[in-house]
Amino acid sequence: MSGRIADYEKGSSSPTELIDSLSELRRQVRERDLRIRNLESLLDRILICLNAFGSGEGAYSLPTLVQAIAQEIAICRLLDADTDIPDA
Repeated sequence: MSGRIADYEKGSSSPTELIDSLSELRRQVRERDLRIRNLESLLDRILICLNAFGSGEGAYSLPTLVQAIAQEIAICRLLDADTDIPDA
C-alpha cells in the first residue's frame, strides 16, 4: 500500500501545473465553441442562399449562387484563422 502512495506522489502534478492545465483546457473549449458557432453561422448563410434560389425568390443564377457560397466559405476560413481566444 505504501508503495502505491509513493508512486502516486511521484507521478502527481503540482497544483500550479494542474491549474495551468485546467486553464489550457478551458481555453481550448472556448476556442472550439467559437469555431462551432462560426461554422453553424456559415451553414445558416448557405441555407439562406439555397432556400432563396430554390423558392425562386431571388433573381440570381446558379453560378452567382455558387460564387456567393464560395465567398462565404472563404470569409469563414479567414475568420477562423484569425480567431485568437485570450486566456481568461
